[in-house]
Order: sequence, then structure tokens, then C-alpha cells
Amino acid sequence: MILLLIASTKVINTHNEAENNSLKYWERTTNLYKTNITNQLNRNNTVEENNYLKKASKFVYKIQKNYKTFIIAPYNYATIQENNKEFFIGQKVYPNFEDYVSQPAGAGICVDLNYLKYYNPISFEESTDLNLINSDPLTTYILVPKKYKEYAKMIEKNYLEDIQFRLEDSPPQAPYKNPNLKNLKIKLIFVNNNQKYFSFNTLYGKAKDNYTITDPIVRVINPEITESLFWGNILTSDGGLFFDQKHTSNQNFFNQINPYIKEFNLENIINFSYSVFQETGELLSQKKVNKLNAYLQYLLILGLFIIINFQMIFVSFTINSKKIALKKIFGYSPISQVLDLCLLPFTIELFATMCFQLIFSKNTYLYFIIFMIFLINLITSIIIYKKNSFKYFKENIL
Repeated sequence: MILLLIASTKVINTHNEAENNSLKYWERTTNLYKTNITNQLNRNNTVEENNYLKKASKFVYKIQKNYKTFIIAPYNYATIQENNKEFFIGQKVYPNFEDYVSQPAGAGICVDLNYLKYYNPISFEESTDLNLINSDPLTTYILVPKKYKEYAKMIEKNYLEDIQFRLEDSPPQAPYKNPNLKNLKIKLIFVNNNQKYFSFNTLYGKAKDNYTITDPIVRVINPEITESLFWGNILTSDGGLFFDQKHTSNQNFFNQINPYIKEFNLENIINFSYSVFQETGELLSQKKVNKLNAYLQYLLILGLFIIINFQMIFVSFTINSKKIALKKIFGYSPISQVLDLCLLPFTIELFATMCFQLIFSKNTYLYFIIFMIFLINLITSIIIYKKNSFKYFKENIL
């Protein structure tokens, strides 16, 4: 029981830390909204798709000028759960780690500057002025964890080829100009390791990681040299474009952007908006329920521990009753008599605690647990002593 109590303390501590971190992430979605496009749009029809991309490019450009927005598009990290395990289904499978790191279809994600400035700041290896990123309209900046420095040349080469291919396949639409692909450049910026990027979406990343992605290769979106297909994709519900609007509701938000939707003839395509916070409300509620359940289970285990501990001390009293009676006759202090009761149970529990500490990982609350065990033993011993010592003394000594 003592092992179960200690293990439960550790599990609950770890669980609460994870839940608190998760809630901390998701509570940031309070004012966030995203759009949805109708499934009636036939994106396999070249004419219909091109027409949509022209409208989408202008719409996103205008929206970003008038609203506070940010983008995170971690499509490679789309996750599916199967047999209680999570798998990334968006990533292409590569034969070796170098290809996985250096190819955009491997460890790559896309974010914009607003995401890095206001919603998910990260730590750079060297001091970096974010305002200088995208200062050159022909340069795409790639954020690379410093542990991948050995792959720098391959990353630069593969990302340049990928961007050239994307722009050739889906050229920028107005208000952006079609660049000369030969003039495009890639600039790598190294960031510290263990940087986490919150996806703001339960579709991307794993639940156990709070839907964060650790140490991806990050393409910072440069609007001047971004394929038009990207602007069409981010308007979908899981596309990655988020609007930050305080003091409004979902319906009010859609009404606010509706004039822009009509301006670019998208009223039959963008059919509604989502509140990210409401969409994840069920997840947040479940996490709070899980937290409450963990506390209730811990209280149940604690209650069982106290009951079993009470029985152990009562047995100890029965075994040591004569010794306690003699101490009482010879004027020993009550503390000395009580210690005879709690010493054996406490020694057993202390031994179990130290074994647990040696076998398993270090428990931060070990000394607090030892103190609580001693205190419970002492209080239980005093209660048993007061209730039974006089009765035993009267029946067996007097």
C-alpha cells in the first residue's frame, strides 16, 4: 500500500504537470477563430481550382492587412490514432535520417512571422532580429535546430528545389508577382534545440506532447514567394490560418469578415467560421475531469492507507501492550509509550519508501512523503493509545 501511495503521488504529480501544461496551451485559444470552405468546391477541376486560388490570394492578403492573424501549417505532422498508438500520417517515409531531416516532406512545417513574434516565440542560437526575416522578397528563411547543422547544405538545397517546384506548379497570384525562380535564395537560421511549436489543432502533433512539435525544420512563409496553392489551403478548417479577435463571438466574427468574403466572391466557398476554443472545449473539459478523477483516486488510496495503517498500529499495540503498561507504571513519558506503537509500522514504511526510491526514479516529494507517513503514524498511535491503554491497564494490571 505504501508503494502504491508513493507511486500515486508521483503519477498524480506528473499527470497534473502535464494537464496544467496542456491547459496552459489550450487556454491561449480563447480568442482564436478559423474559416471553413465548402466541400462543394471541386479542387480537382483545374479551372475551378485556379479561379478559387486567385480569389483566396487576394482575400488572405486583404484579411491580413485588417486583422491580427497568424499561420502554422504543420501538415507533415497530421496524426492518426490506431490501437492506442499515435502515428504521423502526413510525413513521407525516407530510407535514412538525413533525408527525413533535409526534405520538406519529412520534418518540415510552415509558420509566419506573426506566429513567431506573438504566439510561439522561440530561442535562437544567436541574437536574431525577427523584423529582418522576409526583408528580402526573394529569400526564404528556414529555422534549423542547431543539432542538425551537419545537414545544413542538404536542407538548403532541398528546400530551394522544393520552393522552385511549388512556384512553378502553382505560381503566385495577384497581388503578388511571379518571381524569377533562378533568383530565389534560402537562408538558414539556427535555433536552440528542444524548441516546441504548438499546432493549435488536435489534428497535428500527438496528445502526449500537448499537440506541440519539437525541433522541426521551419519554413518561415515569405508572402512574396509563396505558391498560390498555399493560400487556398490555409482557408480550410485545418489549413493553419488563425484570426485573433477579442471581445466577439463566432457569429459576430463571421459577420465581420463577411464583407471581405463577398468582395472576393467567396460567399459560396467560405461558408462558416469556427471558434477554436469552443471546438476544443470538450477536450478542455475532459482534461479538467481527468484532473479531478486523479485527485479522487489519490484520496481513496490515502484513505485505504490510513485504515491499513490503523490496523498495523493496533496490532503493534497488542504486541507491545505489556511493555507500554510497564512504562506507564514506571513513569515513562507518554511520547516514549506512543513511539513504541508507531516505530515498527514507520520502520516498515520507511524501508518500503527507500526501496521505491532506489528502484524507481527520484521523487521530488520524498521527504514530504516521509514526514506525512510519520505524522499519520504518530496521530494514529496517539488515538489508539488514548482509547486502549487505560482499558488494558485497568483489565490486566490493576
